Amino acid sequence: MRKQQRFARTCTVMFCMGLLLLSLLSGCGSRPDPAGTGASSSIAEMSLPALPTFSEEEKARSVGTLTMLGRASVKIAMNDGRTIYIDPYAGAKADYADPADLVLVTHQDYDHNKVSLVTLRDGGEIIQCPKDIQAGMSKESHGMSIQAVEAYNDNHKQGEGCGYVMNLDGFILYHTGDTSMTDEMADLKAFSIDYALLCADGYYNMGPDEAMKVAATIEPRYVLPMHTHKSKDFDETNLLAFTLDNLMALKPGDQVLLVPGEKE
Repeated sequence: MRKQQRFARTCTVMFCMGLLLLSLLSGCGSRPDPAGTGASSSIAEMSLPALPTFSEEEKARSVGTLTMLGRASVKIAMNDGRTIYIDPYAGAKADYADPADLVLVTHQDYDHNKVSLVTLRDGGEIIQCPKDIQAGMSKESHGMSIQAVEAYNDNHKQGEGCGYVMNLDGFILYHTGDTSMTDEMADLKAFSIDYALLCADGYYNMGPDEAMKVAATIEPRYVLPMHTHKSKDFDETNLLAFTLDNLMALKPGDQVLLVPGEKE
């Protein structure tokens, strides 16, 4: 009987010590939370900056809207009814419901050239790099000028893809396609780019740090990161890594006005 009592007391002590040790270990694995919210400090808990607001004068000067569809896919709706899609792939079929006057494809990877999503308007045009245009060439289509520029890196051979600098009724838009920083980007500053859509997945292409170096080189009015994940349509973590005052942090479905800057 005494042996059984001693054994029971020993088990109780060992159980209590185990609970104490477990409590200490779990406490070491958590960070203090001064605000008492229960949240840990990580980039995932940061919030995206609000999109810029435009004055009434700027709104009056806008030439259209840009909608981020995900991945590198964007839709441009001009005020006069013209519709442009760049790198159709991401989004739902409904996102491509408006017939297109122009479809631009930066290269032939499957996640950039799903032109079957788009219905062309009568007289509409599809321009694909490198089939129909190569870096250094320019085209006019539906009153818009398109300049194809270099886009390449270790994963994308030079000559197989393009970026595009577009003049949309005085608004200058740059879409990098898939690329890393190139020597030729230094020449893009001369275009006085309004919005620069910069790829930033950091896997197949440049990541946020390198994209910010591109922004410092070409000096656009606003930077719009895109293609922010190696396989998903959107990665908020890479978007949050941008530390730019002129950042436009667009999620899929977000829309912004195309407001030309004051040209010198």
